[in-house]
Amino acid sequence: MVTLWRHQQRIVDLARSRRCLLVGADMGTGKTLAAIIASLEEWFVIVVAPVAVGPAWAKQYSMWDADRRVFCAWDGTCEKRMTAVRQAVGAVGEKRVLITNYDWFWREAPQKTLLMASASAATSPHALIADESHRIKGAGSKASKALHRLACRNRSAMRLALTGTPMPLGPQDIYGQARFVDESVFGTSHRSFLSQFFVTDPIYPSRIVGTRRAEEFAKRLDSIMFRVKADDVLDLPEAMHERIDVQLPKAVQATYSQVEAALAVEVAGGTVNCANGIVRLLRLQQATSSYLGTDAGERDLEPVAAKAAAIEEWLADLDPAEPVAVFCRFTHDLDQLKALAARAGRRYAELSGREKTLAEWQRGERDFLAVQIQAGGVGVDLTRCGDRACRYVVYMSIGFSLGDYEQSLARVRRPGQTSSTVHYYHCVARGTVDETIYGALRKKRDLVESVLARLSGSTQEVEA
Repeated sequence: MVTLWRHQQRIVDLARSRRCLLVGADMGTGKTLAAIIASLEEWFVIVVAPVAVGPAWAKQYSMWDADRRVFCAWDGTCEKRMTAVRQAVGAVGEKRVLITNYDWFWREAPQKTLLMASASAATSPHALIADESHRIKGAGSKASKALHRLACRNRSAMRLALTGTPMPLGPQDIYGQARFVDESVFGTSHRSFLSQFFVTDPIYPSRIVGTRRAEEFAKRLDSIMFRVKADDVLDLPEAMHERIDVQLPKAVQATYSQVEAALAVEVAGGTVNCANGIVRLLRLQQATSSYLGTDAGERDLEPVAAKAAAIEEWLADLDPAEPVAVFCRFTHDLDQLKALAARAGRRYAELSGREKTLAEWQRGERDFLAVQIQAGGVGVDLTRCGDRACRYVVYMSIGFSLGDYEQSLARVRRPGQTSSTVHYYHCVARGTVDETIYGALRKKRDLVESVLARLSGSTQEVEA
């Protein structure tokens, strides 16, 4: 029998006694194993997780609950996934787990099958696990609604929500997750939840401008949540953060200024807000990477992006034997990094929506890894490259998600990291949106809100 850490055993005990638990445990603290052990006696378990994490769940089940049949429905064709769902539902009399993913399970066919199964005691699930549950923070998202429906149909089932970033943008993010775990805590009306605990913009009700009744909020949340901070329970390496200051060439800076000025006019006119701002703000971030995405296609502002040149200069001073991981946001950035690696004589690997050669990097066959932050922030271990620890991480560009950023940090600084220090380097284009984004990250504030406030000339900080 596996020996659990004290905090893991606490998760198991709480899950079994309460049957409803939101586990806010930092990456690397072993929440997956704790959830598996907690649900050992549950006959039919359904796990909903990001696609990238599906294989890890299957592997963990094979290690710690080998007698349970594993049905995989997180990738492949819809028919392949539906076959797995039907087989899992029909395997009455066997201990089994169905592992599926957020982007698919809410669709009509799987939902209909699972809800119909929930109507019979013989086929209904006995435990529902939402991994990386911040994915269902949005009350109106299809995945969030689908999990809530499934929980309502199976009120006696154990319900576990697992996440390392329970409130990436602020306490408002807890609603969708709490509704799945125990709808009685904050109710089933999102509007009522907001009115009770937040001050919202009178014109844009979804925009949070302040909080209220913090004590009551904390009391209710404490009734379903168990928090585990990695630094409190693990011996992690020291994290060192440094800036790589980048000066954009005059022509690129001029183009950036034009884009920013046009966006500032839209913000002042009220046509850009938090609800629709992300798409518009992409242009600003693209410009800091020395290109623009237009209706006619992408346009490079310079042959070698200033950020890529800065990383190349930094890389020249590093021991060639040291593996490196570089996070970025755009496909254009990936192309720049691939060319950079070739110039530097590095063996290039990529983890993105278009290419997945992470395994080669992990085996030590390649030493330069470019990671698209949306693809590599969850369920990926970047602690080792072959027989060497990966201790150098560079951020060329990031998105507007605090959760994605915090997840990415923990891909390297986690159990398995043998270096005493992890070095994070952040490319920041001077006088651009980059400075605002990193300022918001340090204060853990909403990134979009911070950038829009800067564009409008407001100096007022919004309470997150």
